[in-house]
Amino acid sequence: MTALRLNYNYTTTKLGLHYDYTTTTLRLHYVYSVVNSHTWSQMDQQNMVMPPPLYSRWGMDAGSVPI
Repeated sequence: MTALRLNYNYTTTKLGLHYDYTTTTLRLHYVYSVVNSHTWSQMDQQNMVMPPPLYSRWGMDAGSVPI
């Protein structure tokens, strides 16, 4: 009975830690991506950076000026 209880506690703790770890990494990744995109938009507004010809962060036509 004790071995089963210990095993149950061990597996639930492992699952709990795994759940916490995955949600934390997802949250950090989300925060990082939001901060990163915000930083880029701030830089672009300050410098009036032209988007690259092939790839545009705003999804506009190539060479258009960001508004």
